[in-house]
Amino acid sequence: FAQAGTDEAALVDQTVFAQAGLFAVEVALWELLASWGVRVDFLAGHSIGEVTAAYVAGMLSLSDACTLVAARGRLMQALPAGGVMAAVGASEEAVAELIGVTGAAVDVAAVNGPASVVVSGAAVEVAVVVASCRERGWRTKELSVSHAFHSRLMDPMLDEFASVVAGLDWRSPRVPVVSNVTGAVAEPLELVDPEYWVRHVRQAVRFADGVAALREQGVDTFLEVGPDATLTAMVAEIVGDAGVRRVAVSRRDQPEVGALTSALGQLWVAGVPVDWAAYHGQADARPRVVDLPTYAFEHTWYWPEAAPAARRDAHDDALDGRFWAAVESGDPDLVGGELGVGADEPFSAVLPKLAQWRRAAQQRSVVDSWRYRVVWRRQDVTGDENLTGTWLVLMLPGQEDHPLLAGLAERGAEMVPVVLDVLERDEIARRLAGAAENREPVAGLISLLSLAGAGVVEALAVAQALAVTEVQGRMWWLTRGAVSVDGSEPLTDLTAGAAVWGLGRVVGLEVPLRWGGLVDLPGLLG
Repeated sequence: FAQAGTDEAALVDQTVFAQAGLFAVEVALWELLASWGVRVDFLAGHSIGEVTAAYVAGMLSLSDACTLVAARGRLMQALPAGGVMAAVGASEEAVAELIGVTGAAVDVAAVNGPASVVVSGAAVEVAVVVASCRERGWRTKELSVSHAFHSRLMDPMLDEFASVVAGLDWRSPRVPVVSNVTGAVAEPLELVDPEYWVRHVRQAVRFADGVAALREQGVDTFLEVGPDATLTAMVAEIVGDAGVRRVAVSRRDQPEVGALTSALGQLWVAGVPVDWAAYHGQADARPRVVDLPTYAFEHTWYWPEAAPAARRDAHDDALDGRFWAAVESGDPDLVGGELGVGADEPFSAVLPKLAQWRRAAQQRSVVDSWRYRVVWRRQDVTGDENLTGTWLVLMLPGQEDHPLLAGLAERGAEMVPVVLDVLERDEIARRLAGAAENREPVAGLISLLSLAGAGVVEALAVAQALAVTEVQGRMWWLTRGAVSVDGSEPLTDLTAGAAVWGLGRVVGLEVPLRWGGLVDLPGLLG
């Protein structure tokens, strides 16, 4: 239903429709995954997502689950407007302390990570807290919501909501569910108590604790079933562990079918069983499944090839081989016979030297076949190509006015500086994610770190951060004087920059989809 003249696209922002829509999308995606044989060991949600988890766990019939979702959204929508929510980049303890100092009537609505908290309340009260957060240098962002969820402003709806959930047919879960209220794996009797779902509306969403509880249970693969990869990014911030696989079935910047198929493949390679026959099958026929061959499909040779030796006449090879075989035998008469030297001639002293020379020559020949030389040529860029999209520029403090920023901006790129005063993997990943937030998909990343003296250790930290962040785009690393170009540019950065070039080759092979390349700039920028 909608009022006449209402923009239908804007209805999704109203909680009565948003919650119903989220539930419908999540249930549909789960049923699709289940039809392909995907099963889980634990279930967890985030706010309305825990209602979906309860349905998937068999705690409610579809009819009762829809009744709960509809009542929840309707009652929240009926509350007075004016509530707001804001994300704060600080720990729960620090935010709670700040709220106490300000005396504002504001609640912690969600704990999404070790330094990611959401506060909720009346607009005036939240503004006081946000202002104090900014004074302390904490990152803040107002969320696009219609009401102040999980706060004291929800209290007027709780009694009526309690009467709705009390009339539902609750059953014990078939799959363990992680509680948003406690942040722990819930006991079955706890979840079937209608009062739990009333507290669930009012209390903070302890998502970070829930993810930690799953890790304690040995969970190493997290599957997000929803319209985007929001929770996937939160899990990355919480676990900070490259050994944990995070899979999202939908991403707002990717086609739906491609994202879902990719997710299915990621689950499969992580060891999660998938019924591929069901995935490919039709109502009246299923494809025939065959075993893969045991040999590799493609061989790629990366070693430098030795230059081919000049062709020799077969007769010459035979004569040469016979002579050196006589030398290596150590028999003066045999060598003398080959050379026409008499036995009484003083040749015996020369023989050991010839044999030693021969062995050394052979060893040098083998080593020489392994050697190669890399020569760099100058590339003059004279085209009129322009850059497009958003580019993140990694820099150290003091590089904010680097002339490259202005030059790149003149080429049409939107340059977003990312100042790194802490060069550690997780912190770099967090700042990249923060810089890319609410922007168009990132077209690329450029590092100016080596131009300020950063070396291979810092470059490795950035490469590792690329592997754990959801930020898209290839990384280009800039150096100066790290390689010799045509002999005209002297080597001036043998310690830091040259080592980065060695690391760059390895990173390019390990993560080819994230690595753009290395660029060595001239001594003077025109």
